[in-house]
Amino acid sequence: MVYKIHSVTITALVLWLHFSNVRCVFKNHQTISRCTFIVHPICPDPLINFYLYTRENEHHPQRVALENITKSYYVKSLPNKFIVHGFNSNMTLGSLQRIKDEYLTQMDVNVWMLDYSGVSAGPVKCYLAAVFNLPSVGKCTALFVRKIMELSEVKEHKDIMHVIGFSLGGQLAGHVAEHLKPVKLPRITGLDPALPLFYSTHLNRRLSRNDAEFVDVIHTNVLVQGQLSPCGDVDFYVNGGLSQPGCNHSTEPFVCDHHMAPAYFAESINSITGFWSWPCPSVFNYLSGQCPPQGDHELMGENVNESARGQYVLHTNNVPPYAQGDWK
Repeated sequence: MVYKIHSVTITALVLWLHFSNVRCVFKNHQTISRCTFIVHPICPDPLINFYLYTRENEHHPQRVALENITKSYYVKSLPNKFIVHGFNSNMTLGSLQRIKDEYLTQMDVNVWMLDYSGVSAGPVKCYLAAVFNLPSVGKCTALFVRKIMELSEVKEHKDIMHVIGFSLGGQLAGHVAEHLKPVKLPRITGLDPALPLFYSTHLNRRLSRNDAEFVDVIHTNVLVQGQLSPCGDVDFYVNGGLSQPGCNHSTEPFVCDHHMAPAYFAESINSITGFWSWPCPSVFNYLSGQCPPQGDHELMGENVNESARGQYVLHTNNVPPYAQGDWK
């Protein structure tokens, strides 16, 4: 009998193990053709690490473990922002670092960053391994997030935890939410959540509006690297969600389009102009010219209205600052 584990079958893995170069990294990991699999999930995991930035150590990340959170720079009374990278990346990705910098410019806040690059990196074929590892990474991350939330002494509930996930990190946020149950995150922001191997809710568990009290999603590369389907309470399809004007002359346009989601979000944190959008029922309506700027307007990004619901579109400039302001 073949048992499916989020679209990766045990049979396929056994065959790959048999015919590939297998190497153990740690007792709970196996590397197969440069791809690392978590074969025995344990927490803490030496390849899943958490780092903290505050105004006290803005440019020097502090590695923090579950048992020493209170001995770190962590301030219980401050809001918590938790940033999660995607496949074949890490916490030093420029656009994610800009999100951190913008937050620390705007407010006194704890900015946490997850680095699980040890189990999510490698050539394109290793994407399969990265997806396979998500439930394990989600479990360890949920334990850490839960502890932060338990220690928190913030005045407003919404400040207790805001998870921001880019690409595969957007899908990982859903796994974190699953392992936190019955506790529910106040907010998840998905930045162009990954599409490959997340085509249906019946295969891999993917980000949904039920994963937090409020889920907002920014789409910039739908049908290629990012999800086409709505994932949140409110979904913003920037420039229609398929391609971005700032990437027209890029040598890797799809990569550029995908990475514009965190770039827009970073700018939104301190933008006075603002990324203002209007309602549109689908990308196809937008592409066929059926969604002119009209109706209610909603602000995309950090300062989104958490009562917003539905699908929206907006335009941006092709160079920073990208925000065009209120179209009304």
